[in-house]
Amino acid sequence: MAKKSGRSPAFEFDFRGADLKKLLASEPAVVRFTVSVEAVNKKGGGQVGALTIKAKGLSANGKPVTRTDNGVDGVPKPPGIPN
Repeated sequence: MAKKSGRSPAFEFDFRGADLKKLLASEPAVVRFTVSVEAVNKKGGGQVGALTIKAKGLSANGKPVTRTDNGVDGVPKPPGIPN
């Protein structure tokens, strides 16, 4: 019997299929997913660091595929900010 690896997801983000289809319709050479940490306000006051992730379509030379390419934001799962 195979031994379980013990791995579990640390973070999960959902992307809307329609948004990703639109991004892929621009026929990028690559799709880059960029993860950032930003300070957000907690409901009870104070701030906490939150991860964000954005997908962008890039040409072979690393330029955005369209001038209006703001990318596609991933939604954290479960959504929300810790209290």
